[in-house]
Parts: sequence; structure tokens; C-alpha cells
Amino acid sequence: MKLRRAHIILVDISGYTQFIRLHRMSVIHAERIITDLLEAVIDAAGPPLVLNKLEGDAALFYALADEDDEAPARSAAAVLHQIQQFFEAFRRRERELVSECTICLCDACTRAGELKLKVIAHTGQILLKQVRQFEEIAGEDVILAHRLLKNSLTAGEYLLLTDAFHSLSGNPDGITLTSLHEDCDLHGRVIIHVHLPDNPATLLPASPTNLWRRVRTTLRLESHLLKRLLGAPSGKFHHLPPARPDGDHSA
Repeated sequence: MKLRRAHIILVDISGYTQFIRLHRMSVIHAERIITDLLEAVIDAAGPPLVLNKLEGDAALFYALADEDDEAPARSAAAVLHQIQQFFEAFRRRERELVSECTICLCDACTRAGELKLKVIAHTGQILLKQVRQFEEIAGEDVILAHRLLKNSLTAGEYLLLTDAFHSLSGNPDGITLTSLHEDCDLHGRVIIHVHLPDNPATLLPASPTNLWRRVRTTLRLESHLLKRLLGAPSGKFHHLPPARPDGDHSA
């Protein structure tokens, strides 16, 4: 187990609970749509960010920040640039799904454009621990990043930087941040810097999608539905590391 300084990034798809409905087809189609959107965000990530784990409709990343004077600022700026790309990738894939999911009329497919993205960025200490093929991160600062998802903001979509991260990264290019504070239980008062993106509904509408792409997406959703109804597990994300051979639990 190692104690390291790191940037902690938590990405959460907002509106998931409202998105899924009681009808089983809608729930399973929603599962596939959420996976598509989350994978689009993960695909936009690269060094220095490392995907740590998936948490349902959320993903946890980290990027190590060395202790010298310049490296943490450089890595924070690089991470912040990628975070901006997260929002672009999410919206691009969401617009594609709005155009592609027009054959099926279930709640999930007709409401695919209502999902939004929340991103929390914090810098602090993490504990690194190897568990099978995964490198787990833990510690008070990881807990704080999760706690900040339960904030007082009423917006469904936002970028939230803690002061610890913002002091290293600076402001995102072309974006104005509002400084606020959150009272976080045992963590006390936390200064945050928030950006509320434009309402996705005001952005460019999805371009028309040809019939073949719509049919292909519908067939993919129905294939996922059939597998789940037959008891198959949900598909694995291709971003996760491969399993180690049985018995290999080494760090």
C-alpha cells in the first residue's frame, strides 16, 4: 500500500434514476445507452489519467501528481483539458444516440437526450493498493470527491473543481468559474469553483442518421435485451484491465 498525491476525477451521468423506468425493456435499453455514453467519456481519457474503477453510472479516475513545484501544475492542466473533452465526447455520443434510437419507442430510447454529465476534480492524498488486476485507490480525499457529488447545486450538469485542484490547474480555456463553498461533514467547509455548461437542449440538434445506422443500433439494443432476459451478465467495459491468472493476487 502506497500513499501518493494525486488528482482525483469523478465522472457521473446525471439523471440515471429518472431515466430508467419500471418497464423491463426500458431498464435494459437504458443500461446499454448509459454504457455507450460512459464509454465515450472514457475513450476521451488518456495519460496522465488512469481509469480506476466503474461505479454503475460513474467512473473514477486518478492522475499521480509528483511533489516538485512544477509537475502537479502541469498534470492538473493536462487533466483539466481532458475533462473539457469529456463534455464534448458525451454530448457528441448523446446526439448520435438521439438520432439512432428512433425506431424503438421505449422510455429509454425516446429520452436518451435528457442525460447530463457531472465532473468532480480534486487534488489530495490517495492510498494505492493492488487487488488482483486492479489498482484500488482509497483515502479521505477519495471520500471527499464522492461526497461532493451530494452538493447543494441544483444544476443537473456541471464541472466542479475543488480549490486544491483549481490552485494547480487554473481556469479552463474560455470558461468562467463561480467560486462557492460546500459544508462536507467531517471535511468541513470546502471551497469549490463551478462551471455550468450551456443547456444541451440549446446546442446543435443531432444530424439525421441514415436508416442502416438506426437499424444497427436497434439490433444492438435488442441483442443486449435478449442476453439480459436470458440471464447473461451485462457486457464488460473494454477499458478494464484483463484478469490475472487464478491465484495471482500480487501487488
